[in-house]
Amino acid sequence: MRHVSTAASPSAATRPTRKSTFIGWLVWVPNVLLPKRDDRAILYGHPPLNDGILAVLDGLLARGLECDIIVDDPQTADLVRDEAEKRGVRRILQRHKAGTFVAYARSRYVFATSALYRSRPVGRQRYVNLWHGAFTKRIDARPVFAGLRGVLTTATSRLGAAHRAVEFNVQPKDILLIGSPRNDRLLSADRQDSRARLGLDPDALILLWLPTFREDGLDRVHAPSPSDADLAALEPWLSAHNAQLVIKHHPLAPPAATGQHRQVIVLPHEGSPPALADLMAASDGLITDHSSAWADYLLLHRPIWIHWPDVARWTAVDDLPLTPLDRWLPGPLTTSAPDLIHELSRHFDDSDDQWAERREWLGAVFHQFHDTESTTRLLDALGIVSH
Repeated sequence: MRHVSTAASPSAATRPTRKSTFIGWLVWVPNVLLPKRDDRAILYGHPPLNDGILAVLDGLLARGLECDIIVDDPQTADLVRDEAEKRGVRRILQRHKAGTFVAYARSRYVFATSALYRSRPVGRQRYVNLWHGAFTKRIDARPVFAGLRGVLTTATSRLGAAHRAVEFNVQPKDILLIGSPRNDRLLSADRQDSRARLGLDPDALILLWLPTFREDGLDRVHAPSPSDADLAALEPWLSAHNAQLVIKHHPLAPPAATGQHRQVIVLPHEGSPPALADLMAASDGLITDHSSAWADYLLLHRPIWIHWPDVARWTAVDDLPLTPLDRWLPGPLTTSAPDLIHELSRHFDDSDDQWAERREWLGAVFHQFHDTESTTRLLDALGIVSH
């Protein structure tokens, strides 16, 4: 039996650098000296207005808090400005500016889906880590959060809480078992409204493909994107079933070059990406590999296919937390386009959904809450009242 690795294995994206440590000290000084305002909150994420950030932002604004969004650069600020101001965001701040350090220090509440500063909260400040991935990835203590005392994190179930305790080196008292705020948006999204916002055919069969972004030691390895050969093989099946395949690559992955396929939509990296909640809600099924997105997708009670061409290579070098793998997957595992087409046909042509019971079981294990109240539970747990 293989053992789950709990030793830190930082990637270029997560390991601390001299610059991040120095900035952490620059943030810590005003954070110690300045009083906190109970009606101020800071939010930071990748992408800046992802579903988790938007859910918490709307909840905070509904309670009368003044909210600032932190972004990494002026270009990102321009991309999100209209949407942020429309929602009522007070300011959009650049991450490494002195004024942003002061705003951070004056804010009682901080919410982030990625590490903002390598500086622990002090005094009455409450810092919530809204990290999104869970269950499907190797459990390695992430140094960006590990050791930062006082950082709270959320979990969707008792299994998720145990995962978080190891992943972020946090004690149970700092884990808020409240669900996932981003799933509030997923469960409240309407399928047809989402299709209209995305410009998708309201009557077509929509399959969403989410290749993940993975790490192999210190080197980043992007999961095999659907190749042109695979997409060409899928095209006749898609056309015969009035189906559209929507592909969204991970935002950290390099842009993928794919040819033109009539039934395939590859979402661009440029501009403001569509909300993942909308994409999921609009779809009739999910195709993915190693992405934790399928854990959230379970809440929709829709079919999932695990298309993982390099599964043998990956499982040979990685300690996956859910083993044996075949007992935890939410759908059939395929490694080639013909296999995938066969499984799609089995589901849609033969009405053979032999994985429904497995998905329901996984949904109960991974999610204690199946409602749209995770944000409310989070803000209540923090003692945030209306202002």
